[in-house]
Amino acid sequence: MKERDKKDAPEAEARREEECDPSEGYSTHVKQHIRSGKSEEAAEQARRDLEGPEAEELRRAEEEGKRHIAEPDPLERRRAPRERKDGGS
Repeated sequence: MKERDKKDAPEAEARREEECDPSEGYSTHVKQHIRSGKSEEAAEQARRDLEGPEAEELRRAEEEGKRHIAEPDPLERRRAPRERKDGGS
């Protein structure tokens, strides 16, 4: 395998997983981020940001995001379960 292919392999794997199941792709990205060793650095930067001049804007954005969690996914089509012909459940 070429050196470039080795570097691109995790990203290609994540893309394949996202195509099948978005949550699998997300999980893969989280695992890659943790393995990169940058999680502590990112957490520390987030703490500094929450204490800095943009803290209020970040909190408003967080609240806005939380409001959307309760909304149904507009792309998801929900169907009522079909009833059995014999009247059973």
